[in-house]
Amino acid sequence: MHHMMGGYAINEWGETGVKGLFAVGEVTTSVHGANRLGGNSLAEGQVFGRRAGIRSAEYASKNQAAQIEPQIIDAEVQHIEAFRRRQAGPAPAEVLERIKAVMWNDVGIIRDAAHLENALREIKQLQLEAQNLVAADSQQVQACLEVQDMLKTAEVIVLAALERKESRGAHYRADYPQMDQAWEKNIRIRKDKDGKLVVRVTDLVKD
Repeated sequence: MHHMMGGYAINEWGETGVKGLFAVGEVTTSVHGANRLGGNSLAEGQVFGRRAGIRSAEYASKNQAAQIEPQIIDAEVQHIEAFRRRQAGPAPAEVLERIKAVMWNDVGIIRDAAHLENALREIKQLQLEAQNLVAADSQQVQACLEVQDMLKTAEVIVLAALERKESRGAHYRADYPQMDQAWEKNIRIRKDKDGKLVVRVTDLVKD
């Protein structure tokens, strides 16, 4: 019934903090806040999809494609090819089932600090194991990449849920069951220069 409540921070034209990267819909923070019902996403996609399309077309007409350093491409090729070359390690389907179990049991409809902290520990362990995923065939390479990205997303969700010590919309904390107006804020999570996730609480942007 509910869509993801969170994602890339964008402006009213679908622009992110990365030049040339536009986003719209369920991958963004959205205009619906903490109660993002499925039907609302249709209007959101139509309105902001059009706006992002207009602005991205304008951007593309004035800018050339970004040049990517060869070593970055080579590193990504090595990362992908390692799934097939590796002789021992977990299959993506195995790790996926464990992600589902952790997120359902500890980060589900009713949350509390103890379960969220346990989920964070489990996710960290799964991230370590997922560094050695094995693709039995070329079709499983995509599954390996998706599982690694799912674990990144899961970690961000858990960190945000731990930070928000109140209940709001579809986020219900059994240990903080009431909505707190002091928490009428956004939670932003980004990587620092060392690659560590940093949680920051920001005030809402209001007209």
